[in-house]
Amino acid sequence: MNEVDKQIIDLMTQKDFSGLELLIETYGYHIVQSIRRILTKPNEASEITAVENDVFYKIWKNSHLFDDRKSSLKTWVCTIAKREALDYKRQMVRRRDVVPFEEIEDSSFIEEQWLAKDEFLQLIDVLNLEDQLIFLKYFFYQEKGVDIAKDLQLSTDTIYSRLNRGKKKIREAWQKQQEKGIGNHAE
Repeated sequence: MNEVDKQIIDLMTQKDFSGLELLIETYGYHIVQSIRRILTKPNEASEITAVENDVFYKIWKNSHLFDDRKSSLKTWVCTIAKREALDYKRQMVRRRDVVPFEEIEDSSFIEEQWLAKDEFLQLIDVLNLEDQLIFLKYFFYQEKGVDIAKDLQLSTDTIYSRLNRGKKKIREAWQKQQEKGIGNHAE
């Protein structure tokens, strides 16, 4: 761990606000960029400042949990920022009434139906955080694969292969739910 990171952590664990100021000065740009890569829609812009504040508070509150053997300080704070932004995005999705999911092409899975938002969120829980974000952007916000790739700094091929693998995982999870009788919709 470099001297600046050590100083930041030492000051913040002592609850000295100059540690937070140094963190913002050193990593603030990276934290904000991590948040903005996830909250890209115009209706999400109003939430960016709130997410930033929550991220800085969470880092401040949990600074004693940082372990330099597991990751660098930059990686740790950016991970917190990404997760917090994704949580906000999920909250925004939950506030919507329904999620169009007919773009999953296997008709035995779902034929031009609308999944309730909670079921959609429950199904994408089987995916890792980045794949959840890809699914939210592609199926919920109906962004193009090219735009998602640009936002997440991945190739378009990677986005589509993750969507295909994710569909398989979601299909399996959905089928298990149906076998257990969980998540069935009354028709």
